[in-house]
Amino acid sequence: MATTIRKPIITVKALINAPVEKVWNACTDPMHIIHWSFASDEWQTPRAENDLRVGGKFSSRMEAVDLTFLAHIQKWTDTNK
Repeated sequence: MATTIRKPIITVKALINAPVEKVWNACTDPMHIIHWSFASDEWQTPRAENDLRVGGKFSSRMEAVDLTFLAHIQKWTDTNK
């Protein structure tokens, strides 16, 4: 009998007091993402990629000074603002 593995669906919502275009660019442009997407000052995000279309891939790598890292990869299923 085959086992079906259900992948979790995560929805993130936030209210940000700024123009939509500015927030959209900060959250989707890899050149902005590398400047804010890290846990603390001991971490950095040296690279990020974002193919912002349905079926496209987002990926980033967060690294700590002790060489610990967290790879983040996702596939876009919706790109509505």
